[in-house]
Amino acid sequence: MKIGLVLEGGGMRGLFSAGVLDALLELKELSVNGIVGVSSGALFGVNYVSKQKERAVRYNKKYADDKRYMGLHSWITTGNAVNKDFAFYELPCKLDVFDNETFKKAETDFYVVMTNVESGKPEYVLIEDAFAQMEYLRATSALPFASKIIEINGKKYLDGGISDSIPIDFCESLGYDKIIAILTRPEGTYKEDKLGFLYKLVYRKYPNLVNSLLNMATDYEKVLAKIKDLENNILYVCQGFHNEKLYSDSLLASSLSFTTKDPQPNKFTCTAKFRYRQPDTEVDVEILEDDKVKVVYKNPVRAVTPGQAVVFYDGDVCLGGAIIDEVYKDGKKLQV
Repeated sequence: MKIGLVLEGGGMRGLFSAGVLDALLELKELSVNGIVGVSSGALFGVNYVSKQKERAVRYNKKYADDKRYMGLHSWITTGNAVNKDFAFYELPCKLDVFDNETFKKAETDFYVVMTNVESGKPEYVLIEDAFAQMEYLRATSALPFASKIIEINGKKYLDGGISDSIPIDFCESLGYDKIIAILTRPEGTYKEDKLGFLYKLVYRKYPNLVNSLLNMATDYEKVLAKIKDLENNILYVCQGFHNEKLYSDSLLASSLSFTTKDPQPNKFTCTAKFRYRQPDTEVDVEILEDDKVKVVYKNPVRAVTPGQAVVFYDGDVCLGGAIIDEVYKDGKKLQV
């Protein structure tokens, strides 16, 4: 089975992705065949391919306050908020060396997304040598206003997030059976851009780019809607302990057993636990055929997962339990 990984950008929110990628590096049983990265998602994602755990977090913590790295000083003196020479050449080549040889030998394909300034459309480039193709990594992360337009082979580029912030469609086109999408923006926090007049002023020579900039919020919501509609082939990792995607309201379980041999009613109300330290949850239980059971929670519960046990209680008395097979929300089976 081929697995693809999509990495959203988002500036320093990309460090959330870096942390997730560090955790994925420890999963020896997980083999990612290809990655499509956008903006900071691409900049931090290369470290997954080079197998340099914690590198992205390390150098950002070390140089975050260094005026050579990024900030107002760099923007005023070079025209780029993220300093080209320091961030893209001195840092990975000398100060915190990027393992380009491991990257080149890796069997994981790595693509970056850029926005063509003339057309306003996304372009996708396979990165085979990070050092030789460093300007593409600059281009995918060249934020409007904060960066100069980057020219590569006669084409002009800016940040890939302008035209394809979550490149699910492109990743699907590469033929992956499963897609993991790491999102950096908590759901419902994308606000409509109020910089339209500045886009039209600063980029007036590039009307297609302006159109893409003005439509970023709408396009983002369309992609999120598509992700929700896809079945079985996307796992997305997102910020927020209480993100709504982590909650379910009912389950089906099997291997039902009770602590007593006394007959049990087909339907009853009790409390349940899904984890040892989790508070008791009031539930309605319906016993089905073949030692199966349906459990409906009074309130949605976070992080209930197939393979876990659901244990039933009457006060402090354990009634019995079962093994969770399927988890549901609003009548729809969750892919967890």
